[in-house]
Amino acid sequence: MTQNASDRKASIARKTGETDIELELVLDGSGKCDVKTGVPFLDHMLTL
Repeated sequence: MTQNASDRKASIARKTGETDIELELVLDGSGKCDVKTGVPFLDHMLTL
């Protein structure tokens, strides 16, 4: 994906004793996603 200076993005990160989560959304993107949880079944469920 080519990124322009005008692309709108939202991101958040949260780290606790149990989790470490990072999320970035490109609001003007193509609609494609890239999920990497480390658990293949969860990756599959989040891309449905």
